[in-house]
Amino acid sequence: MQGRGACLLQGAPTRAKMDLEAGIGKAQTQKKLDVTKLSGTPEGLKKTLSWSTNIGQPYQSCKGSHFQLDFNGTQSGMVVTNGMLLKKGDCAQEPKTTKPVLTKDLSCDAEATGCHMWCAPVWQSYYDTTDWSGFDARCKGWDGSFNATDSDCAKTGRLFTWARAEIPSTKNELDMTFAIPHNCASWGAPLWVTIYDPTNYGKSYRWCFNKQDDFGGCDKSEIVSLSKWHDHNFKFASFMEKHGYAAINYVLELSVYSEFEPLEVLINNLKLRYVKEETTTKAPALKKEKPKPCGSEVTCGIDHQCCRKLNSTVDARCCPIDWKCCEDSCCPQYYTCSVTEAGHTCNPPESEELRKPLLCQL
Repeated sequence: MQGRGACLLQGAPTRAKMDLEAGIGKAQTQKKLDVTKLSGTPEGLKKTLSWSTNIGQPYQSCKGSHFQLDFNGTQSGMVVTNGMLLKKGDCAQEPKTTKPVLTKDLSCDAEATGCHMWCAPVWQSYYDTTDWSGFDARCKGWDGSFNATDSDCAKTGRLFTWARAEIPSTKNELDMTFAIPHNCASWGAPLWVTIYDPTNYGKSYRWCFNKQDDFGGCDKSEIVSLSKWHDHNFKFASFMEKHGYAAINYVLELSVYSEFEPLEVLINNLKLRYVKEETTTKAPALKKEKPKPCGSEVTCGIDHQCCRKLNSTVDARCCPIDWKCCEDSCCPQYYTCSVTEAGHTCNPPESEELRKPLLCQL
């Protein structure tokens, strides 16, 4: 990939540092730990953000995909100054098909999981939704290293372009100005904005824009007009409302998903900030309390409910409102919840094959 702000991954992950105080400011590119400044650093800049991306990795073979920082110029009729470009290239299946072959494969195959943090955004496959505790176990404790034995990475590289960065723990909101030049006809989304708990990538909150068809584990979806700049505010409190706790710090991920067509998103401003949250209770004078599970002093979001084990103030979690509670677990409505002295189980009916998502029936 070419361009003064190009960020490539060759062997080891590439990192690009970006100032946040003045929007997307001047970038740096790092290759094998050698940092080369691409431009001078203006005075008064205090915070930087280091990005990693799948572009340039051996498994990423989607021709035309790009991730560029410090991007200047006109792209799809939109003028960008020191901005960011994420573009997923044209790498549809051959021969051409209208069925989402890769998406279906990665979501519906027996024991297929969406936990590929080292090479893709995390989503929830059908197998993952049948056992949330197993999904947590697969997603937690990642040390940041690449799993070279993951054969699914080659498939995900044909679906996603993504960039990811750790967020300072002092920040709780993101302001972003972005533009989507065009939509796709099916099975795609020009922009996913996701925040993760880096101790467990199974815990996330995802905003999706202009998505077509149902894939990706979107917590909030929105349709915006094309070829116009949109100022959007993302509150990290949404994560707490969903999961019942606030992570110590978050990882921010921007991604483009498309099965069939090239898609892109342009970002002209990106700024993290801290906004003091109003509270009706007085903060402890000597020490901070640990985050409380839902149902004590933390409420779930409007689309979620609090599921707890008996009257426990510890064993509780937020579950989708259209699911049912199985003690402190989330259970699909048509599953059977069994509670014994040994614990609880959430089992699918024998006819579960008929209950799979529409994607799995295509």
